[in-house]
Amino acid sequence: HMGEEGAKVWLQGVKDNLARKPQGNDRAQVKAVYAGECDIAIGMTYYMGKMLNNKKNPEQIEWANSVNVVYPKFTGEGGRT
Repeated sequence: HMGEEGAKVWLQGVKDNLARKPQGNDRAQVKAVYAGECDIAIGMTYYMGKMLNNKKNPEQIEWANSVNVVYPKFTGEGGRT
């Protein structure tokens, strides 16, 4: 744990590396990766299943197929593993 100051530094680093102003929902994040607006996004995996099986909006199947789901592992100070 790096304390309040460490959290502020970390958060500022995240903000400084955003490809765009935060906007949209989880599906919009996947679409942004698909469109090449960014390389990574954070979202709930729940929506991936819904997108991969979306018959009402089949374009979402293509968006979902364009990304990989990653579950990061954190070790060391502050990690839970």
